[in-house]
Amino acid sequence: MKAPNREPRYIDALAALGTVRVYPKNTILVHEGDKSDQLYVVLSGKLKVFLSDGEGREITIDILGPDQYFGEMALEGEPRSASIMTTEASRLSVLERSQFRQFFATNPEAAYWLAQYLTSKEVSARLVSGPNSVWDPYMKSHLTDPRVIKARTKEMLEVHLKNAQVTAPMILIQGAVEYNDVLDQNVQEALLGKLTPEDALNRTAAAWEKITNQLGRKAQIEGWKALKPAFPTKNVPD
Repeated sequence: MKAPNREPRYIDALAALGTVRVYPKNTILVHEGDKSDQLYVVLSGKLKVFLSDGEGREITIDILGPDQYFGEMALEGEPRSASIMTTEASRLSVLERSQFRQFFATNPEAAYWLAQYLTSKEVSARLVSGPNSVWDPYMKSHLTDPRVIKARTKEMLEVHLKNAQVTAPMILIQGAVEYNDVLDQNVQEALLGKLTPEDALNRTAAAWEKITNQLGRKAQIEGWKALKPAFPTKNVPD
């Protein structure tokens, strides 16, 4: 993947730790779904990152070249999110898990740089574009990312965007677990016919008032005020 914030010195330092290997054209280095403990840094050549859809068709989602790397997610035990194949003869430096971890343990600035990358639009787009991904598109950039559009279809993203207009966000304030647990319990009882919808809402409201008082009403009110702009202002999408 591309080095975030254009820090090639970290890429060079990583590459220097690995074993240099040469791969001919059309060599598949990584298979989607496999587990591995190796990271690859591209020294020369070109590789394609691709997925297979439910019908076995190949979807190319990225092209890699020099000063790019791949495999960092697999080093933490995650299965490979895509397959990668050389499209011309390529030289790569291959690092084992222990080398990768040791490098970032002794280079805190590089660890911060990697953290920026792992929380970037690039990584999130790869997470939601996999054919077997359990992640729904959750960033605005996903709606225009070619990889996500190919994997999820333009029509699905349009519907997803409309749904987002009327979807309540997660409760991200102190007491979120308690608020959600009470709401879930009362909604479940209403669905099972044990409570009327009105009673479920009234019980939830009373329980939320109690939680709010226990945590400190003033601070909770400020938290809810900060969260309010994220809630939908309409019941029907455009």
